[in-house]
Amino acid sequence: MQVRSASLTSENHKAISAAALKKRNWDESFEALVVYKEEFGHTNVSRSYHDHALGQWVGKQRRQQSKLTKKQRENLKSLGFDFVRVGTRSKDVWEDNFAMLAQYQEEHGDCMVDEDHELSAWVAEQRQSFLEERLPPKRAKSLESIGFQFYTDPSILDDIIIIVSSCHR
Repeated sequence: MQVRSASLTSENHKAISAAALKKRNWDESFEALVVYKEEFGHTNVSRSYHDHALGQWVGKQRRQQSKLTKKQRENLKSLGFDFVRVGTRSKDVWEDNFAMLAQYQEEHGDCMVDEDHELSAWVAEQRQSFLEERLPPKRAKSLESIGFQFYTDPSILDDIIIIVSSCHR
């Protein structure tokens, strides 16, 4: 009986250690979300954000919110965390990203986001879709309305101007 009791104590110790590690990881992820919100003004971490683990963690909080402790829910709510992500349909996601890009353009005077910016993958996808003629004209016009440049390689800009000019003669 004594050995069994020691064995349970050891198992309990392992379970407590695992729980502490899980708690510590949640706290660290929460702190990363605090930093993200300070930088971007919201808690909707983009899939293209360089810290993919943070985006996955945010999604997990939404999917498993019933498993969160009261304190965890309160901490997330204090940040203005959206437990139900607005913009989960592709149209809404596109519009959300467009709004963020428009805000970026207002603040920086252009749409040339850095490679480590949360919108960098989305911006690259818009350029690629345009080049492959997959970007709907309405979206292309929306992007053009905020000064979005579909062609950013200076070595091909002269060729494009010549081609466009010859098409309009």
